[in-house]
Amino acid sequence: MKRTVILSLISAAAAAFTFSSCVDPSEMNYEPSHYAPGKQYSGANQNAYDAGYRAGRSDARRGASMNYRRYSSEFNGNSQNQFKHGYEVAYRNYTPHYSSSYNNSSYSPSYTQRDYNARNTQGSGSLQAVVAQGGVRITQGGKKICFIRTASPNVERHHFINNKSQIVIKSRGNHGPATVELFDTRTGTLKGKVLAYAIRNGQPSWARGMQD
Repeated sequence: MKRTVILSLISAAAAAFTFSSCVDPSEMNYEPSHYAPGKQYSGANQNAYDAGYRAGRSDARRGASMNYRRYSSEFNGNSQNQFKHGYEVAYRNYTPHYSSSYNNSSYSPSYTQRDYNARNTQGSGSLQAVVAQGGVRITQGGKKICFIRTASPNVERHHFINNKSQIVIKSRGNHGPATVELFDTRTGTLKGKVLAYAIRNGQPSWARGMQD
């Protein structure tokens, strides 16, 4: 009897250990470990950073503009800086994650600034757009073609259109709405301008995908 009781206790303990150490399969391989926010602060400040990181990563993944203020309900005056920090780190360092369950030849993740840069700098001697403070520098083969000064100092997104004869740039100040502009890539001449929130139903067509 005593031996039976001991064996039962050992079995129960082993089962408890196995249960407590197991990992929910749905949580395994969710994303590579380098997507983790990382330890930056402590306590409530770290929680705000983590929340900002998740929001920034979500926006980058779906191709939304970089604007942490759209999540203003998730932070207050005490946690705003930490939330913003996490948001911007995640947004600027986002890299699309290709799951093995997708056929990469047909799977197209949301655009990010890195995607635009990669797509728009293909080929030797092709036009390239380099973000600088206050605008975008257009170069070809390392030679400056022109400098495009944008409506606001912080360039959020850009991409070439019409065989790279034109470039669409979205910029924003430290506060307020973003502006989307269309420029000639050879001369830097402004061809069109619209506020990002005014883009509706894909119009104007050249600004499609740049709306807030």
